[in-house]
Amino acid sequence: MPLTEIPTDLRKAENQGLSMELRFSYRSGGVTYVGSGRTRNLDADSVCFESDQELRGRGDIELHIAWPFRLQSICPLELVVRGPLVKKDGAVAVIRMDSYELRTHGERSFGYFASCGDICDLAA
Repeated sequence: MPLTEIPTDLRKAENQGLSMELRFSYRSGGVTYVGSGRTRNLDADSVCFESDQELRGRGDIELHIAWPFRLQSICPLELVVRGPLVKKDGAVAVIRMDSYELRTHGERSFGYFASCGDICDLAA
């Protein structure tokens, strides 16, 4: 749903059946806040989500959304979305999606090998 169609009272918004766990972080007043929640709606321009806390201020937020599919049926993925908070109502918020990327996530993540200090050539 485009941002212009999102109702003012987000708590009454219809759940689109796209509920995925997420973690988020943002800065407000020089303090970094972190939390967790669930998506309500995800489209090409925005993400509507419920959080475990009421968000303070306005600004950029980074969401880490647990993706429902695995890379090669083995490695968990997460969708990382960054963008400004455009609407909020209590613990429900909407961010505009300025950037996004799918990343590997978890114990078997490619990031684990990169952090070991060894050179790893995945094409070999």
